[in-house]
Amino acid sequence: MAKILKKFYTLIMIMRKLLIFTEIFCGLTAFAGGAALIFMNGLGMPIEWLGGIFNSYFWPGFILAVVVGGVNLTAAAFLWKNYRLWAEASATAGFGLLIWILTELYIIGQPHWLQVFYFGAGILILVLTMQIMKRSEVGK
Repeated sequence: MAKILKKFYTLIMIMRKLLIFTEIFCGLTAFAGGAALIFMNGLGMPIEWLGGIFNSYFWPGFILAVVVGGVNLTAAAFLWKNYRLWAEASATAGFGLLIWILTELYIIGQPHWLQVFYFGAGILILVLTMQIMKRSEVGK
């Protein structure tokens, strides 16, 4: 029985580290991307891509940096410190990333490989969150 519990513990630790890494990566790149949208005038993307919803790249950049980036970094910190609400924060980060990408695709209408990559990262965050929760309960 001790061997099985050790195996579960090791697997949980690997998944926790992968989840923390993924959330930090997504958080930092969202913050950097949002800042670049704000301070580099949309990174050369035409304003028409915003479909008239925004008149500049300031608000999309702000939302990307502060909301998407901030939630991912907060979720990573919660999991790192093992705060009680880590799972809720991680699920929010994963769903937030999926919502961001789907909204971006809807507004801009220009698919890019990075959207596929970050959509996959959002799914990975959700799957890891659910697996850690499920496997943590087994070990108790």
